[in-house]
Amino acid sequence: MAIHYERNLIFFVDLNGTVLMIPMLNDDDEQQEFESMMTHAIKYHYSDRQPEAMSVDWLNNYLYIAENYQVSVGHF
Repeated sequence: MAIHYERNLIFFVDLNGTVLMIPMLNDDDEQQEFESMMTHAIKYHYSDRQPEAMSVDWLNNYLYIAENYQVSVGHF
């Protein structure tokens, strides 16, 4: 899991190896919007293995994903 605090974003990996990006919820009223945001959140998909680590570059808005001795970079 990785967090971009300034943009209020959370990045995480599901069991299929898909990296998801969702906004952080601020109050209970936003809970209804949560399910609709999840369907629009898919950013990356990794085949066989789960990513081992994720890190957010807050200054340049990059997401670094480490998997199997490789680091992938995604811009958001």
